[in-house]
Amino acid sequence: MDPRISHSVESIDKILDKGISLKKAARSANLSYGYFGELFKKEMGKCFREYLREKRIERARFLLDNTGMEIKEICLSYGYKNIQNFYHDFRDKTGLTPRKYRQKAGS
Repeated sequence: MDPRISHSVESIDKILDKGISLKKAARSANLSYGYFGELFKKEMGKCFREYLREKRIERARFLLDNTGMEIKEICLSYGYKNIQNFYHDFRDKTGLTPRKYRQKAGS
């Protein structure tokens, strides 16, 4: 894997809660955002935005399974600015709303 992408992936995983963007990630890799986006997709098999979505939902699922945090708090803690986008992404990835996911996990 290209070391600039592997370094970016490591960084992204550490700062998911900080509102990272493609431009910021590209800047930290010293690449144009267009080239970074292409290289990221080539190396990771998915676009930058999709990778972020998957990681955020993965972490949200962990919190829903293992904590009593409110759904809105989980949403905001992983870089979502509004709960509607969080619900949409969560449902898209899991087939359930966060509330139904938590209920199912608790049963």
